[in-house]
Amino acid sequence: MSDLNMNWVKRNFPEDFVFFDVGTMNMDDSVSLRRVMPKAKIYAFEANNYWLEHNTRRAVDYGINYFQTAVSHIDGTIKYNPSLTQYGNEHPDSGSIFKINPSNQEGKVYGEEYDVSSVRLETFCKRINVVPDFIHIDVEGAELKVFQGVGDYKPTCVWAEVVTFDHYLTGTSREEFDNLMRDLGYNKIFDGSRDSLYCLQGFKVTPY
Repeated sequence: MSDLNMNWVKRNFPEDFVFFDVGTMNMDDSVSLRRVMPKAKIYAFEANNYWLEHNTRRAVDYGINYFQTAVSHIDGTIKYNPSLTQYGNEHPDSGSIFKINPSNQEGKVYGEEYDVSSVRLETFCKRINVVPDFIHIDVEGAELKVFQGVGDYKPTCVWAEVVTFDHYLTGTSREEFDNLMRDLGYNKIFDGSRDSLYCLQGFKVTPY
């Protein structure tokens, strides 16, 4: 679960806004939003097979649209690296389309990669006929790949984990993600140790 302040989201968006939770893991962030914004339209995405049964039940319980797919720069299939343990404890939280960086593993052990379905944001939005107002992205170093596929469906605000680019063999960096967001017309509203919040230039928000 991330540190996104759902009450801040509630203050700045209409009650029936559209929220994408990309890399939802156990769906905690989507459920937290549902509890403060019961009319929000929530779409949650998670590629890891480990969470399928758990998330399918929660999606029904909380009225969330759940998709077992990766969101990336590719339409079709992509390799996925499942996280198994961290420092000897079960840890299915950190799977990624990228392989772990051997010099920065933080005690994590990964299983054999397998194929998962993948969709670009623009493709998904066209297919479902939906435009996100807010996107929450936590995909273990693949955040840049997610947003490269946004096309004409730019959300008003984006909350992204930006600390793990060098934990994986991504070939990119936090600075490059910041540059992409700036080039797409976003201002950085909040810059934390793990996550950053970006909003389109001209969109008025309360202090975070």
